[in-house]
Amino acid sequence: QQPLPLLIGGGGEKVTLKITAKHADEWNHWGDPATMAQKGAVLDAHCAAVGRDPKEIQRTAAILLFTGRTKAEADARWAAYSGGNEPPTSPGRTIVGSPAELRDVVAEYEEVGVEDATLGEHAEKFEAMDLLTQDVAGR
Repeated sequence: QQPLPLLIGGGGEKVTLKITAKHADEWNHWGDPATMAQKGAVLDAHCAAVGRDPKEIQRTAAILLFTGRTKAEADARWAAYSGGNEPPTSPGRTIVGSPAELRDVVAEYEEVGVEDATLGEHAEKFEAMDLLTQDVAGR
């Protein structure tokens, strides 16, 4: 692919998102759906200021995803990763739940224009991706 697509990650509203509006093919940020919507609106304003269609920039979210066939299995995976901490109670940068519970979270990200996600670095990332694509993405 020539030229190579440029991905810019971050949510700094004065500098990072302005540079993203001018140069990026893809934008990635850690954030829950509300944060992604708010930062996305800032990116849209920067795009308008430089005369660029904001739809030219693919929007992606960086999240840590812990899932299993059941909520208990997902919670156990989170506990093993986090040293026994309680799972987060609302979607944010870390999402813990069964595939059925993740459907609504995926829909929330889609509603604010997020087209893709990067799933962080943890040992069970690929298993989480498999479960997500089998049980969530196709619905």
